[in-house]
Amino acid sequence: MHSQQCCELCGCVMTEKKPRGCSGRHIELQFMFTPSDHICYESGRSFLLNHKKYDFQDNDYPELGEGKYLAVGSHKSVRFIEGPKRRANAHAAVVVDTRKAAFHNPECLINKAMAIVNFNNDQKLHKNDVDRLKAQLKDVFVQTTHSKHPRVFPIAAVTEETTVEKVFDEGQGGSITLIDYCKLKYDIALRYPSAPLIVVNGNRQTNYYPWKCATSVAISV
Repeated sequence: MHSQQCCELCGCVMTEKKPRGCSGRHIELQFMFTPSDHICYESGRSFLLNHKKYDFQDNDYPELGEGKYLAVGSHKSVRFIEGPKRRANAHAAVVVDTRKAAFHNPECLINKAMAIVNFNNDQKLHKNDVDRLKAQLKDVFVQTTHSKHPRVFPIAAVTEETTVEKVFDEGQGGSITLIDYCKLKYDIALRYPSAPLIVVNGNRQTNYYPWKCATSVAISV
């Protein structure tokens, strides 16, 4: 007599030989209801974000440098398997393959930038360093941290203009620096005035953010 146990994902009864009453659909539902554990992409690809919860160790997720790590996931597809009669006897089968991909670490954006180039608080970055940041961070999704209502958006570019150099028009002929604006509006003291800015394309205008006001979101490279 086979021992019985319940599937941890959907609660259906399992046996040593095969699942009973389990369609496999609980896999997709697991992704939907645990967004902090998985990230899904098109064509049946998904990756684990919370690897320790699923018995993976840190050495299964090695650091790759420059604020990136190697994530474990899977690729699920449906294929037709032909029998002796070929297409007349074909059956659909679900194929699940292991996948690995490089992901950006979810971290403060200034820490990620420091992992890519050397920041000197008293010196403006060279153009080569700015170009390297542009190449590494373009289209990386970040979340704002300076306001009560966080926003998530992709980075469009990185400026050569620094935080201390950026000036905004206040209207009526007045202007204010980005450093003073952050201090007056959000009570944030920017620690890296010589750092460049990240650029975000809005619906009606282009926005500029200092590194301290954003964190990167886990996303594949």
